Amino acid sequence: NKHRALSTEETSRFFEAAEDSYYYNLFRLLLQTGLRIGEAGALCRADIDFNGNMLHITKTIVRDEIGMYMIGNTTKTDASKRDIPMNPIIKTILKDQIARNNIIKMQGTLFTLPEGGLLREYSVNREIKRICTLAEIEKFTSHAFRATFATRFIEQRPQDYKILSDILGHANVKITLDLYTHVMKENKVKAMDGITIAM
Repeated sequence: NKHRALSTEETSRFFEAAEDSYYYNLFRLLLQTGLRIGEAGALCRADIDFNGNMLHITKTIVRDEIGMYMIGNTTKTDASKRDIPMNPIIKTILKDQIARNNIIKMQGTLFTLPEGGLLREYSVNREIKRICTLAEIEKFTSHAFRATFATRFIEQRPQDYKILSDILGHANVKITLDLYTHVMKENKVKAMDGITIAM
């Protein structure tokens, strides 16, 4: 269940229960962009081009030789370095987060731990688990937001799987096509379950 996509109902129930969470905007951004948690955690004001409506993904959070968290010089793979077009929802989320942080300088990450410092996936997942209990839905990890974004995209724009591959930063379009096949199989089952033919 770690990499499962959320249903529409689960998504709605989760975000209703998450409104007061410190990570609310982070959850929203992950769902709307398919970003990896380390990529979102490495975002700073300079990565956001509001005039050009583009989000620049150029780095991610990594661990050094002694296990300390730091922002790396690049992304997970070469393909992970990418630009994501910002729709009005994404822009609203980012503007709200900037206002919450009162970010004036171009440096400094948008999303941090409540006590400050770089995001830790396990801390975010612990908060997701708490919210899932409140919402009475099956528990998941932050990666489910990425899977949910990809699933909703494929459901609505199956012809644009190459664009999705680029947005997700997949190193190979085959990874995206495997997801496409999985989603289409689920949709076929749902479609057949909804068909009744009188005899």
